[in-house]
Amino acid sequence: MKLPFVILCFLSLASSTWAADKVERNCREFLSYLVRVHSVSDGTQVRFTGKFTPIPGALVQDLQRLYPSYTFRIANMTFTHWGPEPVHLLLVVDRRSGAVCSFLWDVWFDEAPIGFRTQFSTDDTSPEIARDRLAVLARLICFQMGWTAGDVTIEDGFAYAPLIDQDGEIRQLIRSPATRTLPAECLAFIRPGDKSKAPAP
Repeated sequence: MKLPFVILCFLSLASSTWAADKVERNCREFLSYLVRVHSVSDGTQVRFTGKFTPIPGALVQDLQRLYPSYTFRIANMTFTHWGPEPVHLLLVVDRRSGAVCSFLWDVWFDEAPIGFRTQFSTDDTSPEIARDRLAVLARLICFQMGWTAGDVTIEDGFAYAPLIDQDGEIRQLIRSPATRTLPAECLAFIRPGDKSKAPAP
C-alpha cells in the first residue's frame, strides 16, 4: 500500500528535523568538551557563545554536492586576551552518524589539526574534482572569517586556493595534491612565499 504524498512529505520533514536536532546536540556536546580541554599555545582559553553562524544556502548546496559525507556548522566562539574577542570554529560533522569528526579554527587563530588536513586532502581525485573541492572548501573557510576566496590554480600536480583578507591581501594559500600519481599528502595551509617549497611530485 502506497502512502499518500502528504504523509511522505511529513515523514521526510520529520526525519530531516530529527537529524538536524541530533547534529545540534552533538555539536554542543563536542563544544562543551573542547572548551574544557582546549587552549592555544599561549594558554588562551576559549568559550562557546551558544550560537552558530548560518551558512548561505548556495554554499551549503555546493558542499553537499562535493562533500556528500559531511555537513558543516560554524560555532561562534570567544577567546580571552586583553578582553573577550570573537573567533569562529568550523565543525565537520559526519552526515550518517551526526558526530563531529574534525574542526578548524579561523586560520589566523590556530593551526589546522591533522584530522582536518587528512580528511580534506584531494590526492585520490582527478585534477578537476580536486579543483572544485578545494574551491568550495576555501569559500567556506573564507565565509567564516569574512574573507574572500581567490581562484584555484593547479601547478605541478598541486591545487592552490588563495585566502584573501579584508584588505585584499593573500594571507594564506590552501595547498592540496591534485593528481592520483602523487603519494598521499595532507592538505596544507601555507604562506604565499612558501609556494615554491611544495614537495616534488
